[in-house]
Amino acid sequence: MLDSTDKGGLGYSTELIGTIFGTAGVIMLSFGGILGGILISRDGLKKWMLPMVLSLNLPNILYAIRLSQKRPMLSRLRLRSCSRSLATDLVLQLF
Repeated sequence: MLDSTDKGGLGYSTELIGTIFGTAGVIMLSFGGILGGILISRDGLKKWMLPMVLSLNLPNILYAIRLSQKRPMLSRLRLRSCSRSLATDLVLQLF
């Protein structure tokens, strides 16, 4: 993100990236926490646990699959890490 556009980056400054993550990140984190709390209080944790686990892990798995198309050696490590994370989350859901 910091690299110039001719090098494949976005050309953002460090200050701009900090502002984006500091404001938008906190706002979205708060919104997600409030929305998750509302859904869980309305329908119960048992109903929403699997969708929430998948929503946290699915982007990582899709990223690893996309990476495997571009760089096969890196993707094996990333895919192994993603599958371990998903398995851990699913096992913890059972308890």
